[in-house]
Amino acid sequence: MMTAGPAFSAFQEKDLGTLSVGHYADFTVLSASPYQVPSNELRTLTIRMTVVAGRVTFDAADN
Repeated sequence: MMTAGPAFSAFQEKDLGTLSVGHYADFTVLSASPYQVPSNELRTLTIRMTVVAGRVTFDAADN
């Protein structure tokens, strides 16, 4: 809903919209699944990695 539809609407479905080889990706890797952490503990999650346009822009392992 938040990926393929907007990419198609913007005529960018060849580059965006799915996590596929050759497509750009924006995503964040967290220290745990927010679906498995109690809601009152969500703020304890840390960011492990951030990827923007398919490039790693932050990697906690490097720090």
